[in-house]
Amino acid sequence: MARGLRFHLAEDRVRELLMGENLYGDPSLALRELYQNAVDACRLATARREFVDPDRHSSLDSDDRDDSDDNSDGDIHDASAMAIEIEIEQGVDAAGRAFVDFVDTGAGMGPAEFEQAFCQAGVRASDLSERIEEAAAFAKADPPVELWQNSRFGIGVLSYFMIADALTVTTTRLNRDGSVGDALRAHIPGPTAEFDLNRDAPAPSHGTRVRLWLKPGMNVSALTTLRNLVLVCPFRLRVSDRDSLEHRWAPGVLNRGSALLPGVADAVRTGPELWWTSGWGAVLADGIWIDASRSGMVVNLAGPSAPPLTADRRRAVRLDEGVIDALAVGRAAAAIDQAWHIVGDPGWLSRTSAFSLKIADALVLRAIEHQPTRSHLHGHEYAIGVAGYTLGDEYSGPAGHTDSVLQWRFSRLRSGGMFEAVGIAPTETAPVPALPSDAVFLGAAGGSQQIGTTDAASPWFGSAASVYEAERLLGHPVARIVERARELGLRVPRDADSLPESDPIVRASLSFNGRADADGEPLPVTGLAILLCARQLDVSTEQVVAALDARGIDFADRARTLHSSPLSPGVLRAMSENGEGIAPWRNAVWMIGLEHIVAASRASGLTVATLLAELRALGFAKLPDLELDGKDVTDGDLVLLSCDQDSRSPFYDRSQPMPGERMAEAAERLGLSEETLASRLASFGVSVVTTPRRPPSVGLTKKKVLKLLGMSTKQRAAVTAHDLARISRDGDGEAPWLDPRKTVPAWVVAGSALRDGSVGVVVSELRELGYTVEDPRTAPLTAVPGTQGGSPSRATDTPAAPGGPPAGAGGQ
Repeated sequence: MARGLRFHLAEDRVRELLMGENLYGDPSLALRELYQNAVDACRLATARREFVDPDRHSSLDSDDRDDSDDNSDGDIHDASAMAIEIEIEQGVDAAGRAFVDFVDTGAGMGPAEFEQAFCQAGVRASDLSERIEEAAAFAKADPPVELWQNSRFGIGVLSYFMIADALTVTTTRLNRDGSVGDALRAHIPGPTAEFDLNRDAPAPSHGTRVRLWLKPGMNVSALTTLRNLVLVCPFRLRVSDRDSLEHRWAPGVLNRGSALLPGVADAVRTGPELWWTSGWGAVLADGIWIDASRSGMVVNLAGPSAPPLTADRRRAVRLDEGVIDALAVGRAAAAIDQAWHIVGDPGWLSRTSAFSLKIADALVLRAIEHQPTRSHLHGHEYAIGVAGYTLGDEYSGPAGHTDSVLQWRFSRLRSGGMFEAVGIAPTETAPVPALPSDAVFLGAAGGSQQIGTTDAASPWFGSAASVYEAERLLGHPVARIVERARELGLRVPRDADSLPESDPIVRASLSFNGRADADGEPLPVTGLAILLCARQLDVSTEQVVAALDARGIDFADRARTLHSSPLSPGVLRAMSENGEGIAPWRNAVWMIGLEHIVAASRASGLTVATLLAELRALGFAKLPDLELDGKDVTDGDLVLLSCDQDSRSPFYDRSQPMPGERMAEAAERLGLSEETLASRLASFGVSVVTTPRRPPSVGLTKKKVLKLLGMSTKQRAAVTAHDLARISRDGDGEAPWLDPRKTVPAWVVAGSALRDGSVGVVVSELRELGYTVEDPRTAPLTAVPGTQGGSPSRATDTPAAPGGPPAGAGGQ
């Protein structure tokens, strides 16, 4: 047999790959590579100048760099950038041959760099021994000289041949001692051709010119490509084309001409790496577009903060959200002072919260510290520094909030002066102001793109799981989570002050788990969530159970025996969406249909009853409510039990009898008597009703509301559009309607007054129509949204409480 074998690279095929579209996808990305190489060269030249003459660099730095939070982009630049710049020109020579010139006044190259890095695919200039020594000298300088470069792979030069069939390179090196080396020139007729490096006529300064001789018919535009891709350049940059059109970049100034980022016309700069904008922004990598949109801000991650990129440099491999948060939070004070017209808009805060509640919190906290800060909501000005802001404030209706939360919202906005124009004076004392992240505590936050989930936040149950779920979503220490819960009047665990910090195991297990069942009751962490957590983190299920146990987090009992009694293939099939026993997996809050469990039973040999028992023990909440012990569910049974007689969910069960008229259809379809089928249904615990039950009411109808108000048929016919608008919760004359059996709470009355202009008129008209009304002018203050008990009732379940606030309102 053969010995000493090793892998070899097919040089021609690899070269073809590195210079082809199969790797990079878009030939115009060669222009991006050239641009970034020019930026690297300019940075190296800047570092060498600083190292040779630090006093001159420091003087220029203090005179020309503006590190304040001034909004004048054009006055903020790197000191050495005045002398170091990049020019790119696309044109046609006298012979009619198309070219693109990249010219920079950077560090240039000497013979060693040209031969050992430029001509060697896979070798970076920064890996050369001289560069390593130089980097060490930079680090030892006092103060140290910073140098960061884009080059990661060392294969970029070959990508030039995606658009060019030849290159001409002229370069003059800026030596480490500040002297200028010999001018060099090379013409490279193709990626596989030999070429010579020769001395050229002396150059006026250091730098490099790379001329790409474009392939015949190559349709690329350096102007369009770079105008779109380069959002921020650290040096002066000019790009022009053969039609004398051009685009210019000033150092550090946001390029507002990119078609990829059209919504930044109003962007306000509050630092060298951050702009606030009312529309969509983006995260940039060293000023380059990487297809990472971000609402409300442009963040330029450069130097050590720059994210790792894919081989084609078009996207980030991953983004460090902590770095982005830190940059934005650190600029919150400047944003309040200089960009409040942008960041103070509740709509902006809501959109930003989807990416980072920490950033939104920092801005609102700053506004609270400066109480005169004002904003606009529902068409009225109010003191956001007094009321604060949380998700849901921008809605006029409940939006899923509880009564106590809605009363707290009204009290906060009232204290902030929102309702002064309609006759509701601010209270002397103010409730606890809101923060955007309070939506997590109140179960009102939607999924966050930053944490990678589309699940809504769970209601707050006052349990350890609630604390750790909030920690997972917000990233705050457990003590801060507990502190804020108490500030909001929410119940916390008895041992809240001694709860240990979270860890990756706890966060992962909660991320896999369902939040709450359809009735809003908390679910324990399921056995499946524990199993998936163990697999993801490469730990044992015992370790996961121990981590949850140590923090008092409820989990399914079956999880304790997963290490000694693994799940059977049948159970895995029942838990998987496709029934194959592999991902994707079902969420514990989803209904697992009978047909799915029967299929898993048939594939595994386990009985349906056994599978159901296992699923219940694992914490799955929504399972068929049927008598299945000892049952062999046949295909005919699936047809009989399915509501649409198609063997698929939904199915009849103990709580949903079969209507009598469906029995005849089933008998005809299955060829059996109705008596036989009725007996079979009874064996599953399903009854048959001869009179179809009315479907449950989905809400009050207009007719029922008017009847409850005591109106006769004649009176109902005389109801006006204005009356209908008044009795509709959202003031639009459509459902949902205000329930006459319940007190109309102050927040509804106040919202209606904002639309109509007078709280007195609203109160009077509602009372004339027969409603009991809580007058918002005299309503007591709700200081916090919590009730110090369990989960408060939902707004739709508030009973009438004449003479006072609705039941479920927060503390006074």
